[in-house]
Amino acid sequence: MLVLGIGNMIERIDKFLDPGGLRHLMFYYQDVEATDMEHFSFPGINSHLTKKKKPKVFVTEGKEVALTGVCVFFIRSSVLKAITAENIYQEVNFNMMDVGRDGLLKSVEQLILEIFIPALQITDYGWAGLGEHQQNDNIKKEFLTSLESFVSVLSGTQQSLLEKISLKKCATYDLKSLKGPADYLMVANNTDDLERIEVCMKEWTKQIQQNWRALDIRITDAVNEAKDNVRYLYSLEKHCDPLYNTDPVSMVDAIPGLINAIQMIQSVSLYYNTSEKISSLFVKVTTQMITACKSYITNNDTATIWNQPADSVMEKLHAAIRLKQEYQNCFHNMKRNLEQNPAERQFDFSEVYIFGKFETFNRRLEKIIDVFNTMRTYSVLQESKIEGLEEMIAKYESIVDIMKKKDYNFLDQRKADFDRDYEEFCKEINDLRNQLKTFMDDTFENIPNTERALCMLKKFE
Repeated sequence: MLVLGIGNMIERIDKFLDPGGLRHLMFYYQDVEATDMEHFSFPGINSHLTKKKKPKVFVTEGKEVALTGVCVFFIRSSVLKAITAENIYQEVNFNMMDVGRDGLLKSVEQLILEIFIPALQITDYGWAGLGEHQQNDNIKKEFLTSLESFVSVLSGTQQSLLEKISLKKCATYDLKSLKGPADYLMVANNTDDLERIEVCMKEWTKQIQQNWRALDIRITDAVNEAKDNVRYLYSLEKHCDPLYNTDPVSMVDAIPGLINAIQMIQSVSLYYNTSEKISSLFVKVTTQMITACKSYITNNDTATIWNQPADSVMEKLHAAIRLKQEYQNCFHNMKRNLEQNPAERQFDFSEVYIFGKFETFNRRLEKIIDVFNTMRTYSVLQESKIEGLEEMIAKYESIVDIMKKKDYNFLDQRKADFDRDYEEFCKEINDLRNQLKTFMDDTFENIPNTERALCMLKKFE
């Protein structure tokens, strides 16, 4: 095993930091062979060397030394400039793999799946020089697809390795003593040795046959399960079609049939009737409903909630809320009907798991509706001719402007930024309400007669 010495390690670190230097730097922490000198004081016995394995941190190219422990690595985004204490957080990416704990394939799979792919999905840096904008998008999409396929290969390979057959150790003959062709010829001419080896071969043959029979049974079960799943999932197709090809208003009519179809699958299917699979199916339905609602509200992602007529947006928001309510009502109706017949498989699923995302999305829509209603209520200030309201009108316009200029997706229920901004919006509107109340109280208090008070009241109306 080749491990760099201290001088070479420092030199490699320096090269990594220098302009035009190395693009990556790797540290291994794992057991390496260390030579110890053992001293004996007995006369006539000299000191001698022993080799032991000890954990050690060292810098490596990663080519000559097999990784068996922890790898900590640094990658430069560019080699054009020197790495300094001021720019290291921008220029250097850091990560690690624990092969000793997770295995090499699993470590690489997690690194690509959890770090590299999400990072590539959210950044456009580095793609710009590859062609036109649309071409860049296609190249990026193809690359990410290839990367995801590679992750699937890693996962499949890892699964295959877990299912390998480990043949029992040969107890009747030391096969490690056979080093080459000469040894094979010698054994071939020795009847006793051949008989002992044949004993091992028979054991291995029996072991392989047992494993093959078990594998054949598993394959048969998997094929039957696949056929069963395809048959029943195909029956769902016509009920799921509205989730993809209609809007939330029309989708409501398809929900009872969809719930009935899922209940039928749970009752009849031999393989797709587990709580996990039916729950997962419901979650997919929920996710697609949310996606359809977002597409409906934004005109297939061509508009925002702010550049459409407010009345139209409000109508769409209410339609999405009605869809969620109808979906949940149909689920509860089916659950109650099944409870009347204990012999049937029950809808004993986690409603938080199935409807949790929709509940969160629903709360977001209700907050957006509240914002629109509030804006509609206070928009009359902009038409008022009452003297003294100028400051409050400007404040209202500023509150609305700040909310509309937020650059996140208001319909993304995962974005907590909106919830904070909504709280701030409500606080500012409440302050404006109190300011208006004080203005009205002061105005009427200073009016000397009833006739002028009625005129002023008419202006407020």
